[in-house]
Amino acid sequence: MQSDEYQLWFNKADDNLKWASDNLINGNYSLVCFLSQQAAELVLKGYLYLKETIPEKTHNLVNLSEICMRQGLDLSEEVIKYLNILSDYYFESRYPDMLDIDLDNEKAAKEALESAKKIVEKIKTSIL
Repeated sequence: MQSDEYQLWFNKADDNLKWASDNLINGNYSLVCFLSQQAAELVLKGYLYLKETIPEKTHNLVNLSEICMRQGLDLSEEVIKYLNILSDYYFESRYPDMLDIDLDNEKAAKEALESAKKIVEKIKTSIL
């Protein structure tokens, strides 16, 4: 495994944040929620690549964060709260039969994007 492979994952997380921001402006709120979840997932998996650990195939951000914490990542309760919220958005935003939450609203989209930005920033700064 290449030691800089994690950067590819971090870059893709940044792309998802940009796409989420663009879609927030365009009113594509459920897509913002999905892209925000993806940004968090990508940065967590990138951290695992940095630690030379191949991440499991999962979209559960809480499970991924637990693996990251075992690898030395320090996450606050606040960040874990954001991860819990975003973890549900993978399915909620993609599958109509799993819609327990209305993600097609500006408030949910803004909260998702802000949560994802905080998660990405926290993980990126933790490796400096």
